[in-house]
Parts: sequence; C-alpha cells; structure tokens
Amino acid sequence: MQTKPKQILVLWWNRLPANQTRLTMLHHIHTLDESPIPHKIIYYNAFTPLPKWFSNIDFDAVIFHYSFVAMRFAPEYWSIWKKTMDWIADWNCLKIAIPQDEYDKSQVLDEWLDEWGISVVFSCFEGDNAKIIYPIMSQKATFYYCFTGYIHQETGKELSEKIKPLAERDYDIVYRARNLPFQFGHHGQLKHQIADIVAEGADKLGLNVNISTKEEDTIYGKKWVEFMASGKATIGIESGVSSLDLRGEIKEKLNELLSKNPNMSFEQVCQEMPEGWDNYEFFAISPRHFEAVMTKTCQILVEGNYSGVLKANEHYIPLKRDFSNLEETLSKLKDDNYIQAMIDRAYEDIYLSKNYTYASFAKQLEDAIDTELAKANHVSKRINSFIWYGAIAYTQFTRLITFINAFLLFKVAVPLLKAKKSLGITEDHFIQKIINTVRGKPRK
Repeated sequence: MQTKPKQILVLWWNRLPANQTRLTMLHHIHTLDESPIPHKIIYYNAFTPLPKWFSNIDFDAVIFHYSFVAMRFAPEYWSIWKKTMDWIADWNCLKIAIPQDEYDKSQVLDEWLDEWGISVVFSCFEGDNAKIIYPIMSQKATFYYCFTGYIHQETGKELSEKIKPLAERDYDIVYRARNLPFQFGHHGQLKHQIADIVAEGADKLGLNVNISTKEEDTIYGKKWVEFMASGKATIGIESGVSSLDLRGEIKEKLNELLSKNPNMSFEQVCQEMPEGWDNYEFFAISPRHFEAVMTKTCQILVEGNYSGVLKANEHYIPLKRDFSNLEETLSKLKDDNYIQAMIDRAYEDIYLSKNYTYASFAKQLEDAIDTELAKANHVSKRINSFIWYGAIAYTQFTRLITFINAFLLFKVAVPLLKAKKSLGITEDHFIQKIINTVRGKPRK
C-alpha cells in the first residue's frame, strides 16, 4: 500500500545559524523532504519552546529529532525549557523519537521518552545494546534500527560534477576530529589519537596531509564535503563510545579527579574509575563514512563492523587498533590504481545502490508511521487552513525570536553568569527571564 500524504511536526533544536551548523544535521532534520510523497511538514526549532496551542492541530505524527532530545546535555537550561513543554506528555498523538549519542545520559533519555509517552524509537543500536540503554522504553516502545546519517543525493549529484581525479587532489590525507573528554572512554580517545599517529607516520613517508583536532579548524556546511574531496584519503574509526554514562555521574567523577590533578593521563584516570566503566561497544557507522564514499575519497579506518555497510579491503583499508600496520597501510596511498579501484567499488556498492540515502530513511519513517497509525486505527483529519498557516507563520516568526534568545543567552547571559557571585544571580534565574520575555511565565 502506497503511503498517503501526512501532516507531520518535526521538532528540532539549534542555537547556531546555518553556516555554523553541521551539514549532516540539516540533512537529517529534513529527511522527509527526500520522499516523493507530498507531506505537509512543519519544522519547528524548539529553542523557542513549542506553544501548547499546537496540540489543537491534528498531526499524524510528531517527530523528536536527535538535536531536540540533545537538550538533556545542557542541564543548566534544559530543566527550564522542558517545563514549558511538559504538556506534550498529555498530547494524544503518535510520537516518534530519533535520538543519538544515546549512551550519554542514557537513563535521563530513557525516563524522558517514557514520561512524554513516546511510542516509537529509531535507535542507532539494537539487541542487547538497545536494552542496556533503554531498560524502560525497550519494554514499552516499538524500536526501529537506523544509522546516524545517510547519503544526501542532491549533494552527491552536485559533487559528482566537481570531484577531481586522485592525481589532482591537494592532499594525500584529510581529517578533522575533536579532542574528546575522557568520559567517552578509550574509543573516544582513539578519535584524536589516530590524528597524531597518522600525521607522524605520513610525515615519515613524505605524504601531504591536512589533519587537525583543533576546535578552530572545524569546517561547517558544504565546505566540509569540499574539504573531504580535497584528499585522496581520509582516516577514521567507528562512531560511538566505549562507556555508558547513565545520568552524568561518569562525567562528574572524571571532573572531580581532574580538578584535583589536571595533568592526569587517560590511563591514570582509568585506574581511579569503577571497574568495567570503559568496556562497552556502542559503535556505529558515521555520516562522514558516507561522505567519503560520496566524494570518492579512500578511507583508512580502524578495523570494525561499521554497521555491516563498509567491508575491510573492499571499501576501506583496515588499520589495526594498535597501529602495528601503520606504515604498510599508509604506503598503499602511493598506488593510485589500488586506491582508485577501492573508491570505485565503494561508490558503486554504497552510493550508486541508493540503499543508504536519506530517501531510503524517509521510506523507513513513512512505513513506521503507517504501521503505528494502523495499530491505533488512526484516521487523518483535515486540518483547518487558518490554524495550519497560522502555525507556519508562527514557526517563521520564531526564527527571529530564536536569534534574539540565542544572542541573549550565549552572548549576554554566559559572560554575566561568569560573574554571578558578585551579581547575585543564577543560571535558572537568568534563563527564566529570557523565557518570560517570549512566552510569559512557564507552566510549573
């Protein structure tokens, strides 16, 4: 049965302008735009809290994007923002969550989704890992497995006309990563360790690289895929972490240790941590792996499963976790015929197959919505045009409000809060003032 057009609300959260937002997040938010079905969709940035009158609109489904549920990582204002939208718990509609970084404050996430009556979860993990992360929701909700990101076909089409031959690329290796905090375990540390180790090995072989883990070297928007396409190869590991932080207690313990001794190494910190804290395997394929395929950039990756998509020696050059084969691996970059064969194979198997596109993810979402609505015997109702277009107009208006809120919060509030002792104010007090200027006193 073909999917019929639906009325859908997508809730996301972002305080940054588009030119400072990762391209993959914007593509992910607008997944359903890749569907051939003409759905009526409102994309609402909940930086300005969603007003309760939206519950008067008969949406077929409300989708909570991963950027929205990521608000749990900012407790100093998440608790206040959430109060203004707790009415969602009583909203009688199909609610779908698509979380990411699910291992970080997993118990907070699990309880939040249960509290708000989420009935469908699209998770990057399945099996035992999903049960570990969601002890409550795994017993209540319907789970669907998904990736952290997909191939954006329009971007791929634009790039296909600009991709340079290997011999004309500016660098042999390109890479960007953040120096992650210790709380993400040894796997998180590997994301920046690989940068230092490969850069040193490449220098010995005379390879030209553009590798950095500095925050100021972060690349956003379409410039990111252009950067990826400037190298013969990129390096990397599976997305994810090797730790589980239920409520932020791992982070707190590490902060306590480092406050006493800021020079502690990761190995020294591990000796002070509870046994088994770093023994998890919450790993998955990353959007940048698809971006490398799309830009015909060879991948040198630490051996892993990569969600069953990328296969060693077929789609990427495997690098042992202890880097024992580093010189042998990097030397392969000098053989353009070998590299070309590998990137062509990955391009055909992964990009041209169209099995891993946002359009395919949109179809998965549509099928899930159809299935869940059928279970509930839901019949779509025609929405009053005045209310619908009023909601769209309000959504557009909040773009300006979001800009003002973000400016107040991060350009004015944060500097003031650094001096809060002398000013006699608190985070909650200041943030409450900002909310009050937009919506009045939040619901208690």
